[in-house]
Amino acid sequence: MTEVKIPVPSDAKGRPIVKLSLKEPRGNWTDYYPYNFDTGASQPTDIALPFAPKWGSTTSSSTKDFTVYCRIEGWGNKEFKLTLRLQDKSHYSQFKSQPPPTRYPLCRVRDLLIAGYMSIVYNKEYTIMRDVGDPIPELNGTPKHVFPDMRRRSGTPTSGWQWYRGLMENPTTKKTYEDWFGCNTGDRRFIIRRTAVDKVGIKYPPLGSDDMADTTGSIHWMEASPDLYMQNVPITVDDRDSSARGGDPRNLCGGPNFLDKYNIVIWDKLCHLNIVGK
Repeated sequence: MTEVKIPVPSDAKGRPIVKLSLKEPRGNWTDYYPYNFDTGASQPTDIALPFAPKWGSTTSSSTKDFTVYCRIEGWGNKEFKLTLRLQDKSHYSQFKSQPPPTRYPLCRVRDLLIAGYMSIVYNKEYTIMRDVGDPIPELNGTPKHVFPDMRRRSGTPTSGWQWYRGLMENPTTKKTYEDWFGCNTGDRRFIIRRTAVDKVGIKYPPLGSDDMADTTGSIHWMEASPDLYMQNVPITVDDRDSSARGGDPRNLCGGPNFLDKYNIVIWDKLCHLNIVGK
């Protein structure tokens, strides 16, 4: 049995951070660099800014994808083949102005799952990776909420595979609004678009300079079996023109708000997802 158990760093504020080494075009291996192991990443894994010049220019207006072998810190010399993206100038400018721990490059972890390399367990203390086929003791926990397998679905806000239907609920009036919610691990909090919050009449403070404000709400995950109902969780109302990597604001739910009470367990080539009570 192979198990890599990586503590969640305090500077990530609940985000799962794992270090990757990349095999350069000339065959050398880079130093290990921290990546956000995010279930919500819909684009290919970043070529981190310090290593990007090995694959080309960081000032281009276009992107380019490469097949790159990677290693995970703690997993010895085992190699994983991933599609990595040389990003455009605007993307790398974000990392220049907001280096880790403010912003981390993203790893599209579903590629590791679909390739049959591993299973991944997220909790507040650790990101745990095991060889595919090894036992996953966390799946024995209760209560166990089984979600549909992670796959492309019609009508989702982005091409990500982690979208599920849910109900935003006003904890006081019980008024609800159905919407898409992203079951992410890479967000520090629940980020809910203002439209969804306004539909159910949840009150929130005046929006700040970043067009965001903090309040509380409840979310009913209708597609979990059995249903998963999270009451009075902290949420951030988002009225920005863009969210995450771009596009209209959308509901990004995960990180510490899940991990306080649940393990997120993802395994096999269909990317089955369980949220298991701790």
